[in-house]
Amino acid sequence: MKISNSAALVLASSASLASHCAFAFTANKNAIHPTLPTLPTSSSALQMAKEAGAIDDGKAKIDDLQLKRMNYQFNRGVGGTSDSNTPHVNPLSDIQSYVPVAGPVLTRKNIQDSTCIVSGSRVTPELFYLLNHEDSAFGFNKIVSLSQDVSKTKKRLLTRTARYTGLLSKLAYEEGTVVPPSSVLEEATNWIALVDTPDELKTLISSASQVQNLSVLFFYAPEAESQLESLSSELMTANPSASLVLVPQASVEEDPNEDPLEADFKPTPIMYYYEQGKGEALIPEEEKVTKTPKAAVEEEEKKASVVMEPKLVHDAEFTFDEANRLAIECLQLQAGAGKTLKVQCMEKKSMLVMMQLVRQESPATQNLFTKLVLGLREAGYERPQEIAYMLDKGVDHMKEAITNFGVANPGAVKAMKSTGSASTADGDAIQTTNAWWEDPEFQKLVKESSLKTGELEAETTTK
Repeated sequence: MKISNSAALVLASSASLASHCAFAFTANKNAIHPTLPTLPTSSSALQMAKEAGAIDDGKAKIDDLQLKRMNYQFNRGVGGTSDSNTPHVNPLSDIQSYVPVAGPVLTRKNIQDSTCIVSGSRVTPELFYLLNHEDSAFGFNKIVSLSQDVSKTKKRLLTRTARYTGLLSKLAYEEGTVVPPSSVLEEATNWIALVDTPDELKTLISSASQVQNLSVLFFYAPEAESQLESLSSELMTANPSASLVLVPQASVEEDPNEDPLEADFKPTPIMYYYEQGKGEALIPEEEKVTKTPKAAVEEEEKKASVVMEPKLVHDAEFTFDEANRLAIECLQLQAGAGKTLKVQCMEKKSMLVMMQLVRQESPATQNLFTKLVLGLREAGYERPQEIAYMLDKGVDHMKEAITNFGVANPGAVKAMKSTGSASTADGDAIQTTNAWWEDPEFQKLVKESSLKTGELEAETTTK
């Protein structure tokens, strides 16, 4: 099913919602949503039902309860607005109450009925498939492939996938290296480029202002590390809405010393991306400072009750594929405009291990990133929604929520750290909550409905 920025599909996981609301499609040129239709108020729904004579007062009360529950669940529940100023939920122990309901995702303008340029020596057919994928917000009329060997590129793209998805009818070919001819740039509004050297990026920057939407994937060598900040500034000056994704070349090159027999024993990887200058980079094991035996023992004792720090994972294929997807999402999402991201591949930990974060005084940013991403995926977030949320709010918002919860609920935090779990020994440790099912007004409504149902049953039995 195609989700475009001219139509939005309502996604609802609740069975009760389907019985009360029809699927709604809303016109919005800049959004991929699951968005919910406006639910009728309890009074209006009750009045309509009474006038139709379809239900009695007892049944109407139950329907009123269901409508109230849906209003709580979708307007306030399952994390509600996840406002960091209302410290009712601890994201470390209750990630699903912190994560908000998946909502609208804003896309960039002019990614429909337009032309997109694809350039770079690392371009693969899979990148073209993503640009033409039916579930993306893209709707390109023409996709121009820029390469030094046009005949070879045509052979690579002559696949069943390209034929059956209609990609072949959209493809056009131009010969060149990084920057296409001016005639092609004048026609295009979107451009995604994969570059390997600072010189290639500088050449691209000189023409960056000629397109509206630009996403650059830069596989940089170690010697280019010192130039990343200045290159990012130059690109954003030339095109303020551009996106720059930075990936170390060492992460996407095959390791010649790697034993293929050990590949099955690698930890499951997860992509860790963060804004340049704002995030925390992972430190490889070999680069850590060697400590004295005594200091090492003391550090191990200190960390005995906390979760292990994240580790780098070398998985060239995974890193390359995920970096391509991230660059594609930055091209279609408004959240990616004007962002410079650095990516690394780290160990994906189990949810059981993630629960031990409650013991830590200051959990590592990478651990919080893993917990939040897994929480979003469990909450039903699609990839565009996940990336948009992480770029707009992400770990910084989660840290603020953890701090605010700790200030408002010191007893709960103390109990969680002592037990190492989300449960607390003291039932009164948590002073505040925003769980929709624990709201006093909703609990009162449940009680009234239960009493009403009991009265109706007793009356029926008597008769």
